[in-house]
Amino acid sequence: MKIIGLNLDIIWKNKAENFNLIEKELQNQEADLFLLPEMFSTGFCMDASEVSDRNLESLEFLKKMAKEKNAAFCGSTPVEENGKFYNRMYFVQPDSQVEFYDKRH
Repeated sequence: MKIIGLNLDIIWKNKAENFNLIEKELQNQEADLFLLPEMFSTGFCMDASEVSDRNLESLEFLKKMAKEKNAAFCGSTPVEENGKFYNRMYFVQPDSQVEFYDKRH
């Protein structure tokens, strides 16, 4: 099994640019599993209401990448669900099967 961990200089609070940066960094890489940094889509931000996914945009990005690379992707992102905020870690397989864990303190 080949695993690639991406050390990314995350662009603060900018999902679209972070998605583009990840695609560029992984363009010529092949692996069975890609590990993205925690809070890969926005960086750490204490204002969860400002940066959290409301439309599953980070999950959709991971699904797209998993399918394109025919590999699993793992990383966490801020998510709002039912008025609550989570640091959600996703594990996405190439067939779009998703497992997740919400970090709790």
